[in-house]
Amino acid sequence: MRKSVATGTTTFNVAFNNSGTLDVQSGTVSLNGGGALGGGATVAAGAGLVFGAGSFVVNGFSASGAAGSQFSFSGGNLSGGAVNLIGTGLVIQGTGGSATLTVTAPLPGLTVSGGTLSLNGTVTNLTLSGGSLGGTNTVLGTMSWTGEASTIWRP
Repeated sequence: MRKSVATGTTTFNVAFNNSGTLDVQSGTVSLNGGGALGGGATVAAGAGLVFGAGSFVVNGFSASGAAGSQFSFSGGNLSGGAVNLIGTGLVIQGTGGSATLTVTAPLPGLTVSGGTLSLNGTVTNLTLSGGSLGGTNTVLGTMSWTGEASTIWRP
């Protein structure tokens, strides 16, 4: 599936079962109905992919992004396997939901303000203001930790 025309948000409130490539070239795609994720996603600069709600079963899903692209969790729960993040362009934002992420190259940014993320890999800049962050992480640049609700845990 490819989103290439509109700059706004395209929302799917039904199950999104994907074994091919989800190509977000402009705007944002918000997945709110759960589903099965195989294959992969590419997110262009300035575009975004949001897991807004629902339960997603991950089976070999990879995501890559250009500089300035967004990959967000605002309520969706990903289980069954880790999402493999490829490239250095994606900025991850967790505001709710849960996911396990594996990074193959340093991410430029990770912001966690809610939800539960387990990240295995390296991030250049980390902002933690709520939620939970676990896994094996390395921060290369700046780490900002505010708010007593934030938790860093190691499984």
